[in-house]
Amino acid sequence: MAWTMKRSSDGKFEISFYKNPEKTQLLNEERGQWETKGDKISLITEGVPTSDLYTYTFIDNDTVHVSAVERDPSADCMADYEFTDHRVKP
Repeated sequence: MAWTMKRSSDGKFEISFYKNPEKTQLLNEERGQWETKGDKISLITEGVPTSDLYTYTFIDNDTVHVSAVERDPSADCMADYEFTDHRVKP
């Protein structure tokens, strides 16, 4: 699985999930709001009753490590997970 997330400075996000690492087989798209408080980031996805909560740590100006803390009970993945986001420059 792979994904591309766009976070806007106005607090909106769009995320596209793909079935394959080459990002040629779209699986799903989500939109919503994001915000940070302290060392946590929350994502409030449209149509989902509760937000997902993550901790994050900057590795450098273009890289952030993210760990899931709380997820909506209806989420596809309820297991603990973590990942590293990399900024893609236009």
